Amino acid sequence: MKQYIGIENYDAVFAGAGIMSVTLATLLHLLDPDLKILILEKEKEAAKENSEAWNNAGTGHSAYSELTYTPLTTDGRVHIEKALQIASQFELSKEFWAFLCAEKILKPRYFIHQVPHISFVKGPALCDFLEKRYEALHAHLLFRGMRFSKNPEQLKKWMPLVMEGRPTDTEMAATFMAQGTDVNFGALTRGLIQFIKFRKNISVRLENEVKALTYIEKEKNWNIKIKAKNKYAFVKAPFIFIGTGGATIHLLEKSGVPEGLGYGVVPVEGDWLICRDRKIARRHTVKVYKMADLGTPALSVPHLDSRVIAWKRELLFGPFAGQSTRFIKNRASRDQARALTLSNLTPMLLNGLHKLPLLRYLLKEVRLAPAKRLEKLRQFYPLAKSRDWQLCHAGRRIQVIELDKKGDTREVGTKLITTQQGHLAALLGESPGASISVSMLLPVLKTCFSQRYSKGNWEDLLKKMMPSYLIEEEELLQENQKKANQQLGLYEDSSSEF
Repeated sequence: MKQYIGIENYDAVFAGAGIMSVTLATLLHLLDPDLKILILEKEKEAAKENSEAWNNAGTGHSAYSELTYTPLTTDGRVHIEKALQIASQFELSKEFWAFLCAEKILKPRYFIHQVPHISFVKGPALCDFLEKRYEALHAHLLFRGMRFSKNPEQLKKWMPLVMEGRPTDTEMAATFMAQGTDVNFGALTRGLIQFIKFRKNISVRLENEVKALTYIEKEKNWNIKIKAKNKYAFVKAPFIFIGTGGATIHLLEKSGVPEGLGYGVVPVEGDWLICRDRKIARRHTVKVYKMADLGTPALSVPHLDSRVIAWKRELLFGPFAGQSTRFIKNRASRDQARALTLSNLTPMLLNGLHKLPLLRYLLKEVRLAPAKRLEKLRQFYPLAKSRDWQLCHAGRRIQVIELDKKGDTREVGTKLITTQQGHLAALLGESPGASISVSMLLPVLKTCFSQRYSKGNWEDLLKKMMPSYLIEEEELLQENQKKANQQLGLYEDSSSEF
C-alpha cells in the first residue's frame, strides 16, 4: 500500500548524486550557504554508476593523448581548437579542486594522481600526423611540456610494456605529457558528499528516486514525486537538476520541457580487460592512447590505462562495447523501450539509417570472441597472455543523438540542456563530461540563478575559487596552473609512490 508523507520546500533539487550533481550543489552552497538544497540518489551510495572508478575511464580528459580531439582535415592541417578548449576546461576543474583542497574540504591523494599521458601511432602517415599535432600543440601554454619522439629507445623508456617484444621495422612515434592525471571521480564525489551532507541547509537522501515531476506555472515551482522504499513524498523547488546518467532521458521526457525534445540516446555497455598480475600492473605507469580503428566511432578509442584505485595500481585495457537495453548498470533491461517516445524516436531511426558505422561497430563488438579481445590487447602489449587478464563489465555509456533543424542527426559527447525559464538543467552523454564538470556547469549558475549571480557578487566569488575564470592573460594563467598543480601534488617529475 502506498504511503504519502508531507510536502517540503527547497530552493534546488538534484536528481542523482554523481559527479555533476554534487559539483553543482557544492558550487551553489559555497556561493550562497542560505540556499536550501536537496540531493536525491536512487542507490545506497553516491557515485556508484558512471562516476564510479571501475565504470569510468578515469582519464583527466585534458586532450593530451586523445587524438580524436585534433582531427586532420583534407587540407593537411591539424585542427587543435577542440583540444585547446578541453585542456583549458580541465584546468578550471583542477583549480576548483585545488581550492577545495586548500580549504581542507578534500585531500588530493584520495582522488587524483599523476599518470603521464601518451599518444602512440604506427606507420609513416600516422607518424607524420602525430608530429604535426605536436608542432601545433606544444607552442601553447597548456601543452608546453609535451615531448615527441620516433626513437624506439626513447619509446621504451616512456612505455616499456608497450615496446616489449615489438618489432622495430615499422616506423613508430609517440607524444608524452608528464603532467597527465588519473582521477577517481567516485572518490572525488563521495569526498564532496562528506563535506556537504553536514552543512546547514543541505540534505542528501540515499535510496530516494525521483518518479515524476510537474511544473506548476502559477507557483513557479516543480512538484517532484519521490519514492523511498514503500513510501512516497513530494517536494517543491523552483529549480531541478537532472544528473542521473543514463536515466536522465526518462526524467527529461517526464518534465515536458520543449528543450528536451529532439534527442535520442543509445546505451553502450562498456567492458574492460583487467590485469590480474600485480607485477605487470605496477610496471605500466602511464596511459597510452591510439587512433580509433577506421570506420569506428570516437567512443571506441582504445587505451592501455594505468589507474590508481583504492590505493592500488591497476591496469585496464579497452573499452569494449556491447549493445545493452539498460541505461543504468543496476536497472531493469526495459529501459530502452521506456525511453522511446515520439520526440526521440525520429532521431533514433534517422541515426539507424544514416549512422551505420555506430551500429556496425556495436554488432561487431557484441560478437567479439576472447581471442579477438586478446588480439586487440596485443596491439598495445605484444607479450600479453590471456591468463593474466579477465573481462570486467563496467558502466553504461550513453551515446546522444541530436536532431538539428534541417532534420540531420549527429552524435554528440556531453550535452547540457537548460530551459529558457532557467527552472531546469539536465545532463546527457558521456566523455569528457566528468573532467570538464566545473566549466560545463558554470553556465547553469548564470542561466538558472541569474538574479542571485548578479546580486550576490557570484562572479568575484568564483574567481577566488578558480583564479583563471574569465582570465586570458597567459602569464596569469601559467601562474594559476602552477599553483593548482602544486596544491594537487602534480609536478613536472612524474614519479609516484605507487
